[in-house]
Amino acid sequence: RCKQGQYRDARELYSDALKLEKKAASSSDVDNHTILLLRHNIAMTYCKEGQYMKGLEIMEHLLEREKKANGRSGLYAAKIYLDMCTIHLHLGNKSKMLSLLKTSSHILDERKIPENHPFMRERKSLQMKAEGVKKDMEFVSPLATKSYMRQKKTSLFCGF
Repeated sequence: RCKQGQYRDARELYSDALKLEKKAASSSDVDNHTILLLRHNIAMTYCKEGQYMKGLEIMEHLLEREKKANGRSGLYAAKIYLDMCTIHLHLGNKSKMLSLLKTSSHILDERKIPENHPFMRERKSLQMKAEGVKKDMEFVSPLATKSYMRQKKTSLFCGF
């Protein structure tokens, strides 16, 4: 793990590299892979600093560009989905995390990615965390539903 200031330094270096890469790229090649990876790294450093929304915003933009360039089922799109999964897990957006994990898993399975690939190991780790998330949701959902129904009955009796 890096110290807080080191993430800021890393992000600044990635930003400098991004500026240089954009200058070096031709105008028709602005969406090249190196630029996307640099922006991805910038997003991840924001997340490591706890600035999840800033990182997520960049990730969503990257996903949009990746889908335009390579379609929804590209391998890099799967990586973006996995990273967005992790961000949503940290933010407590459990249903969004599960949805993104399902999408990423579909891409990885469709492409027949070997089990020893880093993306597959990341998916497996997220799936294990997702099992805990699902159990939490199953535990909370019936309680929330009962509370909602009690509220509804009370409001019916009170004339609301």
